[in-house]
Parts: sequence; C-alpha cells; structure tokens
Amino acid sequence: MKRLFLALIILISLSLVGKTYILVISSGEFRDERITPLPAALEDGTTFKNTIEGTIETPGEIVELVNPSYAEMLSETLKWARRGEEGDTLIFYYSGHGYSTEGKTYLIPKDVDTDLIQYTAYDLEEAVELIDRNTEANNIVMIIDACYAGSLLKDRPISGARIETREIKDIAEKGRFSFLFSSQPEEVSLERPEGGGYFTYYLVQGLLGEANIDGDEVITLEELTAYIREQVPKITVGRQNPFMFGKDITIAQDREKIYSSLIVELTMNRNLTSDYLTTYVKILRQAEEEDSPAEGEIRKALLEYARSKDLTTLIIKTVDAGTVQTTTQPQTQTKGNCLLKVIAGNELAKSGTVYLNDKEEGTLQDGQLTIFDLGIGIYTLAIDGEKIDKQEIEIKFESDYETREIRIEGKPATRVLRIVTIPPNAKIWIDGRELSSRSPWQESLEVGKAYEIEVYVEGYGRDKRIANVPTKGELIPFNITIPEARAPDKPQLTYPSNNARDIP
Repeated sequence: MKRLFLALIILISLSLVGKTYILVISSGEFRDERITPLPAALEDGTTFKNTIEGTIETPGEIVELVNPSYAEMLSETLKWARRGEEGDTLIFYYSGHGYSTEGKTYLIPKDVDTDLIQYTAYDLEEAVELIDRNTEANNIVMIIDACYAGSLLKDRPISGARIETREIKDIAEKGRFSFLFSSQPEEVSLERPEGGGYFTYYLVQGLLGEANIDGDEVITLEELTAYIREQVPKITVGRQNPFMFGKDITIAQDREKIYSSLIVELTMNRNLTSDYLTTYVKILRQAEEEDSPAEGEIRKALLEYARSKDLTTLIIKTVDAGTVQTTTQPQTQTKGNCLLKVIAGNELAKSGTVYLNDKEEGTLQDGQLTIFDLGIGIYTLAIDGEKIDKQEIEIKFESDYETREIRIEGKPATRVLRIVTIPPNAKIWIDGRELSSRSPWQESLEVGKAYEIEVYVEGYGRDKRIANVPTKGELIPFNITIPEARAPDKPQLTYPSNNARDIP
C-alpha cells in the first residue's frame, strides 16, 4: 500500500498545465559561398530536438527547420507563435550565425544577402515583437546559440559586433519571455573537438538531469542556466560565458525521475505479462547509448506512455519493434465475443464514419457506435469524413469477453488554397488577417467555411473575393486579376449649345 501511494504521488507531481510547442532552427549552410559554414550548428539543432522531445510532459508539436530560408523562418515562427494558447509554453531554439549592425541583431538564413543584411536576415528584435503580438502562451523561452564576435564572411572578420538586447529586455520585463544566450557580447561560441558546440552540449546534459540541482522531478530554466554557466566557462577557460534574463519557469522533466516512476507504475500493472515487464525494466534501467535500434523505439514509446497512459499503444509499438517474444501471439478472428465502443469526443467527431480493418461499421452521428462479436487480435480502427482528418488507432483484444471503450476527437480537415494574382507580389488578407508573404502564395484553410480574400498591389488598387473551401480534396486554385487603378478623367473642351466661341 505504501508503494502504491508513493507511485501515485510521483505520477501526480509529474503533471504540468498546458502544452509545450517547440521550434528548432539550425542554420549552417548558405547559398553565398563567402559565408563561413557551420556544420556544428546542424548537429546541435538535431541533438536539442531529440533531447527536448523526451523531457517535456505535455508536448504540443515540435517543428525542426534545417537550413531554412528567410521566408521559412518568418512563416514558421508566426505559425508556432499562434499555436500557443493561455497556459501553454513556447520554446524557440536557434543554432547558427548571429550578426549585429546599427543597433540590430540578426539571425542568418541560408538565402541571406550579405550586402542587404537588414532586408534578408532574421531580425531578432522584430521576431520577438511578432511573437509577443501573436500568441496567448504564458511562457516563451528563446534559446539562442550564436556568436556575434566571430566571422560571418570567410575573408572579412567582424569587428565591434555585439548582440543588442535592450529592446528584448524591455519585452522580457513584461513577464512572458525568458532568454538564454550561448555567449556574452563580443564572445565567440566555441565548438567541441568531438563535434557540436559546448553550449548545446551542456544544455542537453542539463536537460537530461545534470541541472536538477534540488533533485526534484523538474528542471527549471534557472537551474539549467546555473549548470551551463558553471560548465561552459570551465571547459572554455572563461572564453565563453552564457547568460540569461527573464522569468524562471519549469522547462523540462528530469528523464531519470520519469524512468524511476515508470518502473514503479509498470511493476504494479497487472495487465502486463512478465515478458513485457522484463523488457521495459531492462530498457529503463540501462543507459540510452546502450539501446539497440529496437530498444530505442520502445524507449520512445515508454515516454509517450508516461504522458498518455495508453497501455495498448505501448504494447502494439513493442510488438512492432520485435524485441518481446511471447508464448502466444493473438491472431485476428472473424467472430468472437469482444465488444468495442467508439465515442465521439467532440461535435466534429459526430460527422465521421467509423471503419474497422477498412470495413465501414457506421457513423458517430448519435455520439457513439458499438461493435459487437469481435475476436481476439489486433484491429485498425479509423474515423474519417468530409470535414475531418482521417485518424487511425490500433486496437488489441487479448482475452475473451474483453470490452474496450475508445474516445476519438475529430480534428478539422484542411485544404490548400493557392492564391495567384495578376500582377504578382500582392499583399494578401484572409478574413482580415494579413499574411506575412505576398502572392503567389498558398495557405492551408479549415474546410466547411467561406473566406474573404483581399489583395492589394500599389498602382492597381484592391480586390475582394469570396473563396469557398467546402470539403477535403485537392488544392484549390484561386486566381485574381487586379484591375489597374483608373486615372481621373481628363478635362474636355466643350462649347455652348449655340456653338458660340466668344464668351461675352
């Protein structure tokens, strides 16, 4: 009883409010061959992504951009910011070149024009203001692994460059933002002989538990910063000194604590056979670098289970990995005595049709659907419809007379609208929202709606049209020819009705 109570306390303490959305940008290759390439930046971005996705309790979505263009960086930043709702956390990570000039700080995309930095590089201060205006998230963490005192061009070292933080400090004081930088102004972010940078290496080690100073179940940003600020200057002999400003928040779970909690929970789960339990405990107790490829997949499934508590999905993914040999493997039967109840998790799901092993079973218009007389085995349950995205779930019955209840939430389907204007390069508004890019452009829109499309080209004027996006389907071309603005009528010479030429 004492062990059960301890397990419950551990599991409850691991829960976090809100979701975490992560945007990872690594920029190391450039079209301008004069720019110094940064292979370590690409390695650091992937390492950070693979680490952070296993240390957050309630992931929303993780997007990774490798060598993005300026337009991609700006567009994905805006999409990422808009996903955040009240109670959510946003984490932005960048690894690559930094550049400062005329009081502005820039992050460098692959298509930067070094002669037009102000117009073709990612303005950090403007990006922070864009995020601030376009998200409801309560916590926003910006992690910047870039040096401003290094050399952007191979043959042109930078002198006097320094990161400018005044404006972003002003935003941080509002309470939502926190910033973690890899080095102080006028310092170089150094690379390890083994590959990758020192900053991200110790950032990752901290997330994996080394920064958990007080030994609880979570790692805070201040704990992480304290660990990095101790380790990086030590290994670089004081040449690189990370710094942070902004509020302290919980940024990660201590993965080792998660593993310990999982071992306790799984050991007490009577639905697990000894074969599965032995496999899970072995993986959770061994070092991650000792995992085989199959064990690595199971470890990911265990971390997903820690969040979802979906034991069926965990078992199915374990079977797919092929590491557990059981004495009996259930085979799908055409007739049996098991029961499956499918429940619509929201109103949108009620518009869906339910399929089992590709066979139509009925709709969810009444809020639920019951399927009788299923045999022991593994089934593929799917829900699809004209206004919802298709979803598939693996269902497994392991014994006679087993009953399963599955709740499915319908996810709005989208369809791409391609907006082409003549002339091109028009500003675009969709239902009053100005897009960050000009025409031609294409946007994914929720189906079942009509959208007001407004376009404007200087010298031509404006035009408004209605675009209907009724159901799922192929891309919808939406072409608009904007008439040229009409000049005022020219004055016309006229005469009196009696044709007189002289005016008395």
